[in-house]
Amino acid sequence: MCNTKSLFTLLIFFLLVLEVKAQKLKPFNEPVFETIKNGNFQNNFNNWTVVGTNNFSISSEVPKGILGKSIKYLKRDSLKNITSGFYQIINFKEDTYYKLKFNYKGNANLNPIVIIEENFKKKLNRRLIRLNKSSKWENFSLEFMMGNKGGSTYKVYMFPTGFPFRKKDKGVEKRIENINETKNGTVYFANFNLTEIHRKHLPIPSGPYTFKTDTIIYKKTDSIDLKLFVDIPQGVKGPFPVDILIHGGGWVNGSPTKLLPESKILAERGVACVRVQYRLVKNGGTFKKTMSDIMDAIDWVRNNKNNYQFDMDRLALSGGSAGGHLSAIAAQHTPECATYIGYWGLYNAYERGLGRFGKGKFIGTSGEEKKNASAIYQIKTPPPTSLLFHGKADPTIDYMQTIHFAKAIKNKRGKVQTVILDGVGHGVGTHGLIYCKLLDFLNKEWNMKMKY
Repeated sequence: MCNTKSLFTLLIFFLLVLEVKAQKLKPFNEPVFETIKNGNFQNNFNNWTVVGTNNFSISSEVPKGILGKSIKYLKRDSLKNITSGFYQIINFKEDTYYKLKFNYKGNANLNPIVIIEENFKKKLNRRLIRLNKSSKWENFSLEFMMGNKGGSTYKVYMFPTGFPFRKKDKGVEKRIENINETKNGTVYFANFNLTEIHRKHLPIPSGPYTFKTDTIIYKKTDSIDLKLFVDIPQGVKGPFPVDILIHGGGWVNGSPTKLLPESKILAERGVACVRVQYRLVKNGGTFKKTMSDIMDAIDWVRNNKNNYQFDMDRLALSGGSAGGHLSAIAAQHTPECATYIGYWGLYNAYERGLGRFGKGKFIGTSGEEKKNASAIYQIKTPPPTSLLFHGKADPTIDYMQTIHFAKAIKNKRGKVQTVILDGVGHGVGTHGLIYCKLLDFLNKEWNMKMKY
């Protein structure tokens, strides 16, 4: 009798353990956001699916004035786990702009991350946004264009915490399994809203204006403190379209101070310009470290948009030569970037053609490394509308780089304009012609009336 009771007790205990494990591993698919707008999507934007360790629960903690509930994330064990996150599969309409909004708060330890993954079955493209830490409810808003011909399917991931993709200077390597979490803390997400929008930009008078330059240390490394030179128009109200300029110099020389003439042309006409310093080879720069610097500079622009009145709906990246190489890659991994301007850039380090630039260890020696250092293999959907300049007599970077990159953009249903200058070498051209083409291009993209 005693043995029977003992066996029965053990059986009950075993069943309770199984039940606890089952509850712990249960997928988090509950419709917790009552205030979500479905926006005519083909799926219900209420059901989320968990990836990684399930540290989520439903909470009544919501921002003041918001109805519904929130998703609460709680981590206590300080162990390195597969990243916890949750995602939706969404079908976007063709060539349509959307706005994603939500509220979040947490503690000082945790940086939430948003990832938008395109064509997730083939894992072709991922866009990452790293949010600021905040112990108070924050509003997050992002406008972006999604969908190619016939529409597309995407995953929208929310990660309450984790190391960003650029951990240990991994450059723009994008693997969800690389994001691991170790820090304890709590994060809440609430009031998700995904809606279709129609963009309208108010024109800025054409100027000319004076501008002031703020010099900012945006990142400290072991070898150098990296600076931004922020040129802001004066005498006119923002928000300002913004151009992030990446200097050239073969990855070994150059400085953002050399970009002042280009920045001056735009800043005097109502465009904010951010000239970026990054680690050169002499400062320990490698492709991955340098790309990490540039992406961190873009994070700075994103996080300071209110202080400087940056219009993130009208954000461009630009660069020439080595700067064209780096900026073209960064543009494909910046969700807000809808405009790109490239000057005699290296867009395919794997197949360089007749040019002599692009050799050496900076970009790597294997085929995989060279493709990872090439914008042509990383074009997002839809691509940024692009303006590409190149001299036909360029001995440093083959002008066919621009021709092939433009074709690849068009194959992704992107818009691109090329300006091929006969008899012109590397970094040399009729600046008046280039500036006229540039201003005409940006006038159309940004609803402006700039004149040269």
